[in-house]
Amino acid sequence: MSGSLVELAKFYGTDKAEHKYCGHYERHLAELRERPFQLLEIGVQTGASLLMWEAYFPAAQITGIDIDPAPFPDTDRIDILRVNIRAFEPLTLFDVIVDDGSHMAFDITATHHRLWPYLVSGGWYVIEDLAAQWMPFYGGGSDGSSAIEWIEAVLRDVMLDRSEVSEAHLYGQILFLRKALA
Repeated sequence: MSGSLVELAKFYGTDKAEHKYCGHYERHLAELRERPFQLLEIGVQTGASLLMWEAYFPAAQITGIDIDPAPFPDTDRIDILRVNIRAFEPLTLFDVIVDDGSHMAFDITATHHRLWPYLVSGGWYVIEDLAAQWMPFYGGGSDGSSAIEWIEAVLRDVMLDRSEVSEAHLYGQILFLRKALA
């Protein structure tokens, strides 16, 4: 099946359309649409978003990581690994990394610090569902104990041109960070 990312998200049953992420993904990842590249998504549950990525990016190799994914057969271009991100040892660099994992404040920053070295120069690092940072269940709250302080520091460093991030785009609940060219 081909089509827009919104159509594919709805077809495969991922919440990325419901959260209005698809247009942002299309805007920032359009240059990769027909190119071979490596995509990593943390937090895959049933694998619906992996199928969406596979259909949208016909030449991409897709890796999904979850500590407890639903049964999902690997395809020629999708590999699902059952592993805690802290124990994940990448064997390749990734062009796109999507953090749709636990949404826990500590995990967001730890995952970024763990995986940023495995992102290619010019690659995209995406963090979804940031509104969870104000919810105590996810380690956030009104007292400021969330990953938002870390994101603020990243944005400040981008604006002051002292960062490994060359672009930062924040839309509602999703953040796109582009790694500076080496």
